[in-house]
Amino acid sequence: MKLENAMNEEKVEKPISDAKSTRAGNEAWLVSRKKTLLELIVIITSALLYSAAFPPLNWSFTAWFALAPLFLVVRGLRPRQAFAYGFLWGYAHSVSAFFWLREIEPAIPFVLALILAAFPAIWCLLIPVFNRWILIPTEIQMRGSEAESNYRPKQWRRILLCAAVAVLWCFLEWIRSWVFTGFPWNFAAVTQWKNLPVIQICEYTGQYGVSFVILFLNIALAMTVRDIRDTISTGKYIRPWPMAAGMVLLMASVLTGVSSMLKYRVPVGAKRPKSVKTAKLAATVVQGDIAQCRIPKPGQAENALKTYAELTRLAMLNKPDLVIWPETAVPIDYRSPGAFGKFYRYTVEKLQRESRIPLMFGTIDFDYETLPATPLKKLPCHNSVFLLDGNSRIVDKYHKMHLVPFGEYTPYGEYYPALKKAFGMGRDLTPGKRITLFNIKNGVKAGACICYEDVFPEITRKLALKGANLIIVVSNDAWYPTSSEPEQHLANAVMRAVETRLPIIRAGNNSGSCLILQNGFIADSVTTKRNPDGSLSSDPVGKSRGFATFAIELPVNPRLTFYTRYGDSVFITFCALFLGAVFFHIAWGWRWKKQRLLDKFPDHVVTKSDRPT
Repeated sequence: MKLENAMNEEKVEKPISDAKSTRAGNEAWLVSRKKTLLELIVIITSALLYSAAFPPLNWSFTAWFALAPLFLVVRGLRPRQAFAYGFLWGYAHSVSAFFWLREIEPAIPFVLALILAAFPAIWCLLIPVFNRWILIPTEIQMRGSEAESNYRPKQWRRILLCAAVAVLWCFLEWIRSWVFTGFPWNFAAVTQWKNLPVIQICEYTGQYGVSFVILFLNIALAMTVRDIRDTISTGKYIRPWPMAAGMVLLMASVLTGVSSMLKYRVPVGAKRPKSVKTAKLAATVVQGDIAQCRIPKPGQAENALKTYAELTRLAMLNKPDLVIWPETAVPIDYRSPGAFGKFYRYTVEKLQRESRIPLMFGTIDFDYETLPATPLKKLPCHNSVFLLDGNSRIVDKYHKMHLVPFGEYTPYGEYYPALKKAFGMGRDLTPGKRITLFNIKNGVKAGACICYEDVFPEITRKLALKGANLIIVVSNDAWYPTSSEPEQHLANAVMRAVETRLPIIRAGNNSGSCLILQNGFIADSVTTKRNPDGSLSSDPVGKSRGFATFAIELPVNPRLTFYTRYGDSVFITFCALFLGAVFFHIAWGWRWKKQRLLDKFPDHVVTKSDRPT
């Protein structure tokens, strides 16, 4: 009986003793909690530093080191924990970088971040795997954890790890550019939109080449920090070859960029080779700076038309070759059969009778040609650009092909009416089916982009392939009157000019109306600002009402860039093959290690805990 009581007492006391080891007063518990808290602070700080590299702060220098702390934190973790940390990083970055979406709906940036965070989470998930299987040979892993900790990786392995992690980031960016209709906004390369020498390699690699350089240097910096720590602790100097390789990569990009900048920044009237045939264009962009609303009232449409008509009448005194209005400058369709539609057309015709100057403008358009076969309520509706000649005749038009989800149509709205009712705009637009080249004048063929189509490199590339020597963007960022969206939109557009080496004329409703040269330099804008010395300079993101005439000289038959010819296929194919080789190396090493363990312990059943990691 006494023995039984003693055993019962022991059973009761044991769980109490175990519980003490997890109490807050336990030193191990405190250390682990403090370490986790420190890691979380580092991760969120890293995410915010990366966001700061984009507009509105434009701290482009932070992009070169913001990801290094994240790499240092997750490189030694288990993949599952690394994924969780990566998701937290991605969520913090996405909410802060895309917080401007709150101006449409307060919940959107927080919901969208749940999707965007998945990409850095996958990146972080694979970092520990890459770190171990690229740096540490399989035969060293077979010797145990002590041998792994004492092993000093070869320098070529460290450089290979930098390249693999950078390539993985670029490949995930590319996937984000097309999955779920695509959202290629604010990739790593865009942080350098003002550092023109750095982004000139886009002519060959697209924006992913710049992202690769940025990520390579981030990982090399993280390794260098680790090397300094190990040098201090062991007294053995470790040469920072990954950082040296990264600096060589950066300098090669910059030197190439400086040469390209000088090549493509040719002022109007400058002497050119006789073999290069050019055409001059003077285009006036009108910026109305009018507040937006989802469903305009007749008075608001009338005010918009009056504003643009008055500004255009003044602008036409300069006798430009073309006048450009932004996207849906007047929020009623130009060809509307109603009373206001007739007044809209009469006002435009009156303007052009006075000047005979062509007009390009954005408008909503319905397929009235299908009447009466198609009921009026079922007419396809487009977001369009019209070009009118000097006699107010419609020369050509372009229907926007890449629509904005929830802004211009509701995905799966036909299957879920409640979703359409909650988030829709009251109607779904119909995407266009063809690219249009507008013959502005002899020697000037312009391709048009509407809204955020200039964020998609494939669209501007197709315009260049079709023969455009000028890109005209009509946009309306007035939906975001107090946020950084207009400047982020402009930053993304700069990359398109460098990729295609075509100048871009942007026409915005409240900002972003400017001329971007072939090297990404913003040469002029509607809005100006006064510098400390009293001089005036262009301010493309300034909000104002006015107009400006942009004079530009265009090669009639511009040379197609490497990127225009091949797009992302070359660089992304390289990334895919590189990652394929890395995964094959990992799978082969894992299989070899597993076979060696089975050979060493033939009678032992390999359990989950025994499997190689």
